[in-house]
Amino acid sequence: VVLLQLGGGAPVGQYIPPSAALPFTVIGVAAADGGAISFSGGQSQLYLPNTTFARKLDARAEVWSFDVQLDTSVPPQQVREHIIHRLKALHGREDFSSFNAEEEFRKFKQITSAMAAVFAGVGAISLLVGGVGVMNIMLVSVSERTREIGIRMAVGARQGDVRLQFLIEAVVLCCLGGLVGVGLSWLAAQGLNAVQKQVVVVVSWAALGVAFAVSSLVGLVFGTLPARRAAALSPVDALARE
Repeated sequence: VVLLQLGGGAPVGQYIPPSAALPFTVIGVAAADGGAISFSGGQSQLYLPNTTFARKLDARAEVWSFDVQLDTSVPPQQVREHIIHRLKALHGREDFSSFNAEEEFRKFKQITSAMAAVFAGVGAISLLVGGVGVMNIMLVSVSERTREIGIRMAVGARQGDVRLQFLIEAVVLCCLGGLVGVGLSWLAAQGLNAVQKQVVVVVSWAALGVAFAVSSLVGLVFGTLPARRAAALSPVDALARE
């Protein structure tokens, strides 16, 4: 707000025009918070001495809250207890509440960690269900392609070749599912970005790589049983089946 009042120039040493509610001289500009979580909205605030505020605006104005910024070498809990003790002595009773940004941030991290654990659990269950589904599909495929497997073995294919074929098919099937999931996630992210601007959702390349790696791993794990069953078929028995 102050920078807009001054036309965007260097603010230090300049005056807010006398037409403002409270003319003053800018003596410093607070550094940007670097995107960190702020509990006081410091990006849109200005700071002035309490005595100046009381003298120039309203001497009867009540102080509803105040922030304390600590030296990093001072234990926050010790300072908090000292301030509470002083306020009790001044008021005669505890008619106030205290707010510790560090504790609130710790609670916030605990909540986000719990949410991440829940999402991880849901994802693990989804992968398990999807993997079992892929395994069942591949087992049905082995059953329906028994004669094909027998013909391949009869013309010289080894058990390892058959096993590799069905493993590759399982991995490709899972990767196709991963591709569909990534596409839907990207569309959901774009939709969220279109309806709100506060939080920008970004789908990173690292996330894409992890998604395809996990899809491949699911295909390898749950495609092993069908591949082994296909490789264990006897060429004679496989050719004899209808």
